[in-house]
Amino acid sequence: MLHRPVYTSCGITKEGLSPDFCGAHEENQDIAALAREYEKALRTNPAYWAFKKLVRNETLKSPNATDVVTLARQIFNQTGGARQLIENHVALVSARKKRRGQAAREIQQCKASDPNALNCAERRYPRYRSVGPKEQLAVESARKTLESLITKRLNRISADMAVPLSRRRTPHEETIFLDRSFSSNQEDSSNNPPLVLQGIGLPSKGVRDPERLYLYDDQDVLEAMMNVQMNISHEQSSELGTFWSSIPALFTRGPSTIQEMARKFSLLSPRYQHVGVDDWVDDNPETFLAARIETGEKVLASKSLQQARDYAKNGMPPCLRAQLWDLMLQSELTDDLAAYTRRHCQSLKVDIARYDLLIDRLIRIDARQCRNDDCYFVFEDIIAEVMSYWVRDEWVAQHVAAEQKQSHVMTCTGKIYPPNGVMPFWGISCYALPLCFLHGEAENAYMIFRELYTRFFFNLHTVRLSSTPTLPTLCKTFEYLLKEHDPYIFFHLTHHLGILPITYACRWIMFAFVGILDIEQVLQLWDRMLGYEEEGMELLSVAAAAIFGFRSDMLCRARNLRDVEHAFSDLGAVKIIPLLQSYLFSR
Repeated sequence: MLHRPVYTSCGITKEGLSPDFCGAHEENQDIAALAREYEKALRTNPAYWAFKKLVRNETLKSPNATDVVTLARQIFNQTGGARQLIENHVALVSARKKRRGQAAREIQQCKASDPNALNCAERRYPRYRSVGPKEQLAVESARKTLESLITKRLNRISADMAVPLSRRRTPHEETIFLDRSFSSNQEDSSNNPPLVLQGIGLPSKGVRDPERLYLYDDQDVLEAMMNVQMNISHEQSSELGTFWSSIPALFTRGPSTIQEMARKFSLLSPRYQHVGVDDWVDDNPETFLAARIETGEKVLASKSLQQARDYAKNGMPPCLRAQLWDLMLQSELTDDLAAYTRRHCQSLKVDIARYDLLIDRLIRIDARQCRNDDCYFVFEDIIAEVMSYWVRDEWVAQHVAAEQKQSHVMTCTGKIYPPNGVMPFWGISCYALPLCFLHGEAENAYMIFRELYTRFFFNLHTVRLSSTPTLPTLCKTFEYLLKEHDPYIFFHLTHHLGILPITYACRWIMFAFVGILDIEQVLQLWDRMLGYEEEGMELLSVAAAAIFGFRSDMLCRARNLRDVEHAFSDLGAVKIIPLLQSYLFSR
């Protein structure tokens, strides 16, 4: 009997084909060729060689060294092994595509079975409904207006400071730069713009210093959203036109009732135990936390992404949060994350030393805003380093969809500016502040930050139509919830006082409540957001609406802007998980 070679995934042995394959000669050739192609691709990944080395070492120690295939399969399938690593990687990469496909398939099925049922499917997945040319043009016009504003400000800052957008340092300057401590790796302060620190708090507080240097801020983004004007007559009847809404109905993403949110986030129900609730109101919180930690350690041992997500929906003990976030977020297929982190950040340091970018200076000024907060001021050096990595990391540009990028193409070189493809807004460093409580090293904090940014945070400062929750859709969801739960507050603020509730909620959502809530409350909210993946961003809308409900008495009595500001002046004592539970499940 003739035997043909079959290549195993570890690329070590060859084995005869079973008799079942004898009648499929051509098919076997295709399978073998495909296996060789896969192996060739895997050879570029360090995890492949680490697995191959592990199989070799175990083979030498095995008493039955001839049964390499069985041994390799056992190693591959062991708990927390290579199989789980690959499954996590595939799940992270394909999750968004699967969700889009699921919604699109449902609409097509409805259309095929009953054309009249298409409206029902589109109401469930309105982001897939037909968008007319007027709507597309309105959103595109708002986006281009914002980008034009950013470009003008960038060029003006460059001219005022007499600093080019990018400058190649001389070898001598580069050597001096690298010799300095990286946490203080900047030129003399005389070359930097002056600090603008008035004790006004983080940018998420909304107080604006007219002397600050910035490209755009939350107010610019809000104005861009509200300037999306269109004539949608069939939706004006339900929205009562602009009289009853600040955000165009075009940005409606899905069912936004409290009942729908309670169904979507059913595991938030008080019927389940939660970190952030039961660890401080339970009769025996030590027992609860001990059991929660034990379960979390089992999840970490399994290295299962899905188990970690399910675990996160009920909150995480602070002692396990950093490891669990690493497990849920890291999308690189590597067996040694620490080594990968060192190599990657070292390459970014070299690029930072080689080129002097104007954006670097703006980012350093932005990072200094942490001095205005008692919780975060000690992390200024770490934040500055994290944000410097972020500006230079082309990985960010590669992992943000093309339609999301807000980059400036330098005409002289044809390169993307800045390298990460994203123009920073005022206060963007706020996203990195909570991560300093998870990782004390800037490199480790950055690896989490870039994953969070490309997967979640980028959507919080862009104006676009998307299949994922974005700032406009989240703001629209907030409006729906507020009008359902507290219609009088919406009417009183909007039409009696002339104050739009969205001006507060947009800022809270855009900054993911950093600087608004206490740090532990922010992390607990982000735990749930990660657990529910992209859908979890809608919890930001629910949290904003819940805070309005929490302050309803003060808001109903408000007679001017000062009264409204006073109602929201101190939210640091708010316990966000109990508040969400009360808002969603108390009816």
